[in-house]
Amino acid sequence: MSVTLALAPFFPRPATKLSPGAARRTLGAVAIVALVVPYVFLNLLALEPFVRYAAGLVLAHAALGILVWAGLPRVPARGRALSLRCRSILRAGFTTVTVVLGAVLVAMLLAVLLHRGRPIDWIWVGLYAPASALAQELYFRGWLLAALDELWPDAPDMAVALQAGLFALWHVRAFLEAAGVMAMLFVAGTFVAGLMWGLLVRRQGSLASSIVTHTLALAGWDALLLLQGQPIH
Repeated sequence: MSVTLALAPFFPRPATKLSPGAARRTLGAVAIVALVVPYVFLNLLALEPFVRYAAGLVLAHAALGILVWAGLPRVPARGRALSLRCRSILRAGFTTVTVVLGAVLVAMLLAVLLHRGRPIDWIWVGLYAPASALAQELYFRGWLLAALDELWPDAPDMAVALQAGLFALWHVRAFLEAAGVMAMLFVAGTFVAGLMWGLLVRRQGSLASSIVTHTLALAGWDALLLLQGQPIH
């Protein structure tokens, strides 16, 4: 309870009125948000991609364990108080995602037809994309968004924006692999993608669509790298 009292000024609920169950939910939510620190740090290390993705899955399951212990919902509430602005963003996002996924499929087809990349490279694409997407969606759009809903129950739009910001923070590794401007554009793009996926999960009450589209997006990105003769990572 002392930890809850110390954290109370940062959250909207007065500590003096927290029941034991509410205190547990608050502590669990804070712990899930705090897991973003090791998650970002692991992504910055010079580790093999599959090691990073496996570590991401471990952290996602650790967050799930905390979620269950705290008694929090495993998926953010469906359709929870989406503002008219967010609905407009979501409609625009669906159109954008459709166009992007079309380009992704064309890129993958070209890479195959032009015989770019070794067969083993395509095997890695088939492993990396779903492993990375699953870990990120479980943590960011699943458990993290549910935790942010607990901490800010009256600000669902802000919770979506916060998880998108933390999702973009996870991608600061881009500054180690690309020029400054390109890295900034990439990180900004991940914020927009995180916002779209967050709104999608909010609308559907399920992670299925975000996991599938995220997997396709990562596979398309790797296909573009192979088209350019670059290693996937």
